Amino acid sequence: MGYSHYWHSKMPNNSIDETTMELKPPVWKALQNFAVAVVETFQKQGGYVAFENTPHNIWVNGALDINQYEDFNISQVIRDFDCCKTAHREYDTVVVAIMVGMAATNAYRLNSDGTPNDLRNGCLLALQCLPELQAIISESGILGYDFKTNLHIFGDGLSDLTVFDLADQPPTSVARHPKNT
Repeated sequence: MGYSHYWHSKMPNNSIDETTMELKPPVWKALQNFAVAVVETFQKQGGYVAFENTPHNIWVNGALDINQYEDFNISQVIRDFDCCKTAHREYDTVVVAIMVGMAATNAYRLNSDGTPNDLRNGCLLALQCLPELQAIISESGILGYDFKTNLHIFGDGLSDLTVFDLADQPPTSVARHPKNT
């Protein structure tokens, strides 16, 4: 077994059109905008990632052959279950950050084989894109969720790890994953 991230659909849900099984257009657009902000921030800080954002898909992988592993691909159409194995490659930071945005839609239950240390850089990257993250929360209709102090990216008891307390360390930069330095 390798290092993987998993996501399951949460039904019923206000973010999902149950007739088409798609994230509602404003929620999907907010998630896409967040993914773009995450990738741009990561790249401005010297990270390398291959990224594609189409009208109905977000795709991420390592930018160079040596950094590539499994594709991280999310679609506007909600699947019951999906996963991505990143093998601690550099693009894992971006995958974790986008998963934080997925959590903000309230349409997914998330889980990971990662430890808090493995996931920390991705969470910090997500917080650097806070306006875009807050837009997802707004479109999803989630009230009273404070991503600045507690970042809940796992739901429904799928992991022993349920809270990242990042209040003591505000995001200032995205460090490379420890296994890629």
